[in-house]
Amino acid sequence: MSSTLRDTKSRHPEIQLVNWPVRDEWIATLVSAIFFALIVVLVRVTADSTLSAFLAFVALLVCSWKMWIPISFTLGPRGISSKSILGNNRLAWREIDHYKTHRRGVMLYCTENNSPLANLRSIYIATSEPVEELQQLIDYYQELRRTGTGSSILRHADTGSTQQQSKPKDNEPENESPSHSS
Repeated sequence: MSSTLRDTKSRHPEIQLVNWPVRDEWIATLVSAIFFALIVVLVRVTADSTLSAFLAFVALLVCSWKMWIPISFTLGPRGISSKSILGNNRLAWREIDHYKTHRRGVMLYCTENNSPLANLRSIYIATSEPVEELQQLIDYYQELRRTGTGSSILRHADTGSTQQQSKPKDNEPENESPSHSS
């Protein structure tokens, strides 16, 4: 698990993590691969069909794709984005209802809705580094969301910097807009 912490132009912190269990948790991955092989052999023996064993193997790989494919997470002012060879996904901070800290990562739960599949949108971000840094960043953006800057964290920062740039300096006269008469 590699991570980097940086400040973006708008002074909002950002963390980038790469989660790849084959590299980071190779013992658990090896145990899972042995377990998968045993299931495939069991299917092959009991069903007496190579096709069934192959289909079981493919099903196991598809269900455990996050174990085999590296996923890059970026947590920043725009939300949480994940990238892999299978595609990109982004969740805005307003979509995160709460989170739970675990020993090796953080589980983010999306906002409540009545869908029976709502829990499938939860995201687990594993890290080999201390979870406190990740927790502080999530707390920071959750607090911004609660105080009203939520979904427009960057827009709010950009508006503030634009207003600061448009103010005239003390020694420069203000440009008055021409008055319109009808």
